[in-house]
Amino acid sequence: MQQRNVFSLKNLPSKNGSRGGRYQAGCLFWRRRLMKTLLLATAFVALALSPASAAKMACTSANMAKLVAGMGGEDTPGKVAARKSMAAANSDMSKGNMRGACKHYMSAEKAMAMK
Repeated sequence: MQQRNVFSLKNLPSKNGSRGGRYQAGCLFWRRRLMKTLLLATAFVALALSPASAAKMACTSANMAKLVAGMGGEDTPGKVAARKSMAAANSDMSKGNMRGACKHYMSAEKAMAMK
């Protein structure tokens, strides 16, 4: 029984890239499958990350308290802007304008994220 040398040059594709009809069909199948798998993995990653960022920006009293607690320490331009936005958010909440308060909270969150 003669053994095949899998590392010989006969197994390499020719100059035009083809190895024959049956190899091309199989290769095309695996390329499509790989592409579908990569697209599906990308979709799962996008879905996995989006709820985390949405939860971070939720307009709740607990999140507002965390943001206010993080405003201590040295004054940076981001913290000064966040304090102004939180003051406006508190003012809107006392007037009963929760939509405006949430908008100001979101801007305070973005200002604290700036470096």
